[in-house]
Order: sequence, then C-alpha cells, then structure tokens
Amino acid sequence: MSFTFEIAKHPKGVVCFSLNGKIISTEGFESVTNDLDKTFQEGNKKIIIDMSKVSYINSSGLNLLVRLLTKVRNKGGELVLISISESVEKLFFITKLNSIFTICANVMEAQNIFNAQEA
Repeated sequence: MSFTFEIAKHPKGVVCFSLNGKIISTEGFESVTNDLDKTFQEGNKKIIIDMSKVSYINSSGLNLLVRLLTKVRNKGGELVLISISESVEKLFFITKLNSIFTICANVMEAQNIFNAQEA
C-alpha cells in the first residue's frame, strides 16, 4: 500500500484521519471509506483529514479526497483538510479544488470552523 492512515477521536464528534505516505493509487481506498462509514455509524459527522505526513499525491489521491468529501457531505457532515504541504496546496490551486475543500493550518483551526458552523 502506498499510504497508511490512523484515526483519532476528538471531543464533540470530531474524528481525525491522519494520512501518511504517497497517495498514488487506489490501493487502500476501501479501508479508508469503510472506516469513514463506521465513523458515521457512531454518530460522528465532523471529519478532519490530516495531510501533514503525505509526501506526494497524484490524481488518484485527489480522487480519494473528492470521494471522501462527497461521502461526508452526502451524509450531512463536514470535512476539513489540515496541514497540507506547499506542493499539495499548489496542486489544489491548479485543479481549483481549493474552492471546494475547506483547508486549515491545524486541528484547532478546523475545530473552530466546526464550532462556527454550530452557532
């Protein structure tokens, strides 16, 4: 598998998926989406995707992120990307995905966005 991921639960129904490695193929997508489904079954609808340990991403990786975002929003949740590298940020800008995703610097900033949406 090109990448791995870990899941951490935060207060107020926030769950963080930390991706690690290169996201360059569809290998591992099923595991991530299955765990996302479990997260929703547990009642958590606020998802953070931590990209701080992603060293490279291509169109397959972008596909995964778009699929996750679509799945989350279709279920009434919200997804925020955090800690993306400069090269990944450029890719988001070139593909205009920066206008679709909410991108934050860190977990605290993402939690502030979730709190603002509740108010």
